[in-house]
Amino acid sequence: MKHKSKLSKSYQKQTLIQEYSSLDKDKNFKEDLCEALASANIPLSSLSNEQFRKFLEKHTNSKVPDESTIRKLYVPPLYERILDNIRKEIGENYIWVSIDETTDCEGRYIGNVVIGILNSDIISKPYLINTEQLEKVNHQTIGKLFNDSMSILWHNGIQHVKVLLVITDAAPYMLKTFECLKVIYPKMIHVTCLAHAMHRLIECIRLNYDEIDLLISTVKKIFVKSPFRVMKFKEMFPTIRLPPKPVITRWGTWIDAALYYAENLHNIKDFLLTLDSKESNCIRVANGIINSATLYGDLVFIKCNFFSYNTCFLTLQSRNLELSQAILAIKDIEKNVQLLSGADKIKSKLEYILNKNNGYKTMCLIEKMISDGCILEDLEEDLTPDEVSKFKYAPITSTEVERTFSKYKNILKDNRRSFHVENIKKFLIIQCYFD
Repeated sequence: MKHKSKLSKSYQKQTLIQEYSSLDKDKNFKEDLCEALASANIPLSSLSNEQFRKFLEKHTNSKVPDESTIRKLYVPPLYERILDNIRKEIGENYIWVSIDETTDCEGRYIGNVVIGILNSDIISKPYLINTEQLEKVNHQTIGKLFNDSMSILWHNGIQHVKVLLVITDAAPYMLKTFECLKVIYPKMIHVTCLAHAMHRLIECIRLNYDEIDLLISTVKKIFVKSPFRVMKFKEMFPTIRLPPKPVITRWGTWIDAALYYAENLHNIKDFLLTLDSKESNCIRVANGIINSATLYGDLVFIKCNFFSYNTCFLTLQSRNLELSQAILAIKDIEKNVQLLSGADKIKSKLEYILNKNNGYKTMCLIEKMISDGCILEDLEEDLTPDEVSKFKYAPITSTEVERTFSKYKNILKDNRRSFHVENIKKFLIIQCYFD
């Protein structure tokens, strides 16, 4: 009887161990599944697909949970773990912050805050730290979003002196926000995005060349919703890409289109001759513009003097960029514009944009110190030599926060409009962390 009793206890103990082991395996599978779906932007509703469930269960030997189980029990802990990882990776380092807002397809004002380490040795990975819906957009809501984001990063107390750089657009409410916040973030340099600045310069160029602008917009309309014309163009010119469809708010797309027409004007003209002007008003307008002598001369001027602008945008949007390389790209554009003859409006616009950006002037001084070791007394911020050295890989564009808005729009697709902002926030931060 004694031996039987011990055997029974041993069996019960072994069964319990196996059950706990099975529970741990099941929990790990669900956590890994949640992480994989969220980081790859695969909707959790995919778990309702019978074939997908069978596939997962067959190859993992685990029962696939319901989407609501993943959303309620596994997404929040994963989100908190990501925030803890960001805090650990930032540690005691100095940081840069990029903040911006957009309006989503539901008409909501959405603010995103991206941070990164300022380090003299390596380029920092950007981290999306916060996404919030704003009641309205002004200096008060932006200021609150900024401080709330810093509280998320430093939940035991904001380290105000660790924020050395902030990059935003040049909106008046942004300027007012960080003029006020300078009081509590004493070492902070506020730079307005230089990619936005170059885009504003191109807008000035666009307005000065209205015939080119009209040709680009009318040819764009010719191909919209017309597969026949697209096919016809490809048959006539198989080695040439279709005319670009620039979006005015997207950096550099208009100048890219203008350069395309400078290179392919005769091909576009030949194509337009094959179309019947009676079909559409835009065909008639395009045919009227394309033979203009002024248009020809303007395209020559743009090709000769503005071809480097695309390279500038590509440089400024690059992640692996030193401060010296970014400033050099801007300086090259400055030199290019100064050499132009008969372009006073463009020269004045660039001068106005750069002179208004006090943060950019400061960054130029810092870059001079880093590159040449010059001692400059014009630096207003009370920065130590160690702090100045941290700016070696500092960004001067808000490219990273713009990328997070692109991901936001990918999450909030037409068939996912019921997504609450609080849930989007968790999924977006998870996805950006694993990017």
